[in-house]
Amino acid sequence: LPPAQALVGDLLAADFDASPVLASGLGLTDYDERLDDLSADAFRRRDADAESFLARIDAVTDEGLSVEDTIDRDLARAVLRGRMILADWEGWRRDPQVYTSPISSGLFTLFLHRLRPERELVDAAVARLSQVGRAVEQGIVNLDATLAHPLIVERGANAARGLVRYVRELLPAEVGDASDRERLAAAGAGAAVHLERWIAHLDDLARHASGTWQLGESRYSRILGEREVLPYDARLLRERGAAEFARLDTEMGALAREAAGTDDYVELLRRSSEDHPRTEDAMRTGYAERTEQAREFLRATGLVTLPPGEQCEVVPSPVFQRPVLGVASY
Repeated sequence: LPPAQALVGDLLAADFDASPVLASGLGLTDYDERLDDLSADAFRRRDADAESFLARIDAVTDEGLSVEDTIDRDLARAVLRGRMILADWEGWRRDPQVYTSPISSGLFTLFLHRLRPERELVDAAVARLSQVGRAVEQGIVNLDATLAHPLIVERGANAARGLVRYVRELLPAEVGDASDRERLAAAGAGAAVHLERWIAHLDDLARHASGTWQLGESRYSRILGEREVLPYDARLLRERGAAEFARLDTEMGALAREAAGTDDYVELLRRSSEDHPRTEDAMRTGYAERTEQAREFLRATGLVTLPPGEQCEVVPSPVFQRPVLGVASY
């Protein structure tokens, strides 16, 4: 391989080893049985690796690089710079979801993607569930009440409550074979005990957490410029947002005046919101109906070619996502 491709390959291999759940989610089934190491040493090792890889990538010049290799190098550089910017923030000492997200996604994506026979998926899920106690213990050791904000801790506890229901009740229902379903249910029940201990710890931590969620202007400006590769800092981004807000405010006032003879579009939106489903089931039914109408329009007009067998379903989002994700889960 050319040096740039080999370097990016080394970086990906290190990332997959550090986060087997990420690798598994990307379709690398050899990682399916492993849960991430969430110890302090593992996080510090990843930061050290990022610094080392960044130095190597910064040394790669444009000479002899294809367009594709240049894009890969620059993307890798931006990702690594983002990690370095956030290294001293130590999010793993602040956010409980650092410890439960690998568990939930590491189980959910196995049965979402179904890249292996079902029995092998059950074996992988049981293996990951057996490592939940270790992840919980690492989280208890790592979280710092002086750094964590109570709302972030509370949000993490609520996500963990959803995860308890998922591993106890919903995950086994993904499996058709009765014996495999029993194995998965038993492993889920064992993991749930550890997660309930985690929730109790978080409930206590939230009562005296005194940290912040604010990255600060300087760090956020660096993220915009170095990780997102945008041509403005936090202050300019705020100014752009304020200008766009003012433009939209004027436009919405004009539209409200045209539609209802009033500039008060906020009140107009409130009134229109009264025509809204009253239950979650009714809302989901409404979304499903509108989605199918849109798809029928695409079929009828030929704007998009829908492959044979393709389907689109509107289903409830996973229970462990609902406390932390305020929009649809795709």
